[in-house]
Amino acid sequence: MFYIDWMDTRVSQEALEYQMESFDQYIERIKRNNRFKRGFMKLIAPLASRALIKRSPYLIK
Repeated sequence: MFYIDWMDTRVSQEALEYQMESFDQYIERIKRNNRFKRGFMKLIAPLASRALIKRSPYLIK
């Protein structure tokens, strides 16, 4: 499931019963599955940001 936008899934849920977790459970699962990646990204983010800004065609020198 993707919790990106609002959709009325009431009718399809009644017919298919595909929604097995709540939004809070979804967020916890995503956090749990990406906990190591998150730490690494926090370390690398400043370097990646500088590299992207340096390569930006919109940067005024």
